[in-house]
Amino acid sequence: MSARERKIRLARRLNRWLRFVQYWSAQQAGGAVDPTATIEAGSRVHPDVAIGRYTYVGYNAHIASGTIGAFCSVSWNVTIGADEHPLHGVSRHPFWYSPQHPTLSADRQRWEQQKPPPDIGHDVWIGAGAVILRGAVIEDGAVIAAGAVVSGHVPAYTVAGGVPARPIRALFDERMARQLRSTRWWDWELSQLREAAPLFGAPEDFVRRYAANLEAGG
Repeated sequence: MSARERKIRLARRLNRWLRFVQYWSAQQAGGAVDPTATIEAGSRVHPDVAIGRYTYVGYNAHIASGTIGAFCSVSWNVTIGADEHPLHGVSRHPFWYSPQHPTLSADRQRWEQQKPPPDIGHDVWIGAGAVILRGAVIEDGAVIAAGAVVSGHVPAYTVAGGVPARPIRALFDERMARQLRSTRWWDWELSQLREAAPLFGAPEDFVRRYAANLEAGG
């Protein structure tokens, strides 16, 4: 084995350890981050954030608050649920309203966050550099374009982009979107997911097989 090959092998081993450390540093006692989730190096996930199964968070993301469903794909440099600052006061700096500020802090809490943490559904893809603000709701299967700033509601299986983000196009018609959501495939056991994997590239066949079974009570 050459010196270069040894360095590559060592780097890959160290990268696995970094991912291990990154995942467990994001955990809290209640286990709000699913054990199957992946959190890449450089990302910061606050303790009250919930992340569903098999969701991955790319490098250098900052997730300050919110709920993220299962099988989501969060790219690098994404910001989700960061605190907002009051606009009505003399200053936007937290020294006058937040006792939690690390240096100069207030003697008591004088202002609270006005918007709820963002709610992100299942199978959502968030592109690189996107910002998801507090109060945002992103439904199942939606796609957020790179660099978008989301402040409102993004319907299921809709591509949204821009600043502020607006719907660009629907991935499926309403009937197909409804049937896909009805299967709740993101809750399936791994054996069923592996069995169904060949049909994931053919939505019509997928819903014919699985949504039809649900409608028939099978």
